[in-house]
Amino acid sequence: GRPSPASMSHQTLMELLVSDFADKDVFRDSLGYFNEIRLWKKVTLNEKSEVISIDWEQDVGFGLFDDDYQGDTEGLPKSGGSINLRWLPPTLTYLKIPELHLEGTIDTRDLSRS
Repeated sequence: GRPSPASMSHQTLMELLVSDFADKDVFRDSLGYFNEIRLWKKVTLNEKSEVISIDWEQDVGFGLFDDDYQGDTEGLPKSGGSINLRWLPPTLTYLKIPELHLEGTIDTRDLSRS
């Protein structure tokens, strides 16, 4: 059968979740290995090091007064690619990934029941 997300570490699930993003470099070190998820920007873990929140909304700002404000996007993935929501960690209660222009489908049978 298919590998079960329930049997995988949150590190593995998160690596699989972003594996088809156009921009994975923000999650990797200088050698190309994935950083520990506790170091990923705007990913919140609980006391058991389980993912409970992902908020990769790009804060692009308003550019008021022509101040060339770029917002706080450093460390966040750039848009493009695809996502397989099957790999969402079962403890995740908040997901915000607007404007990443990701493609993908979801099989609702794979969603956590809790």
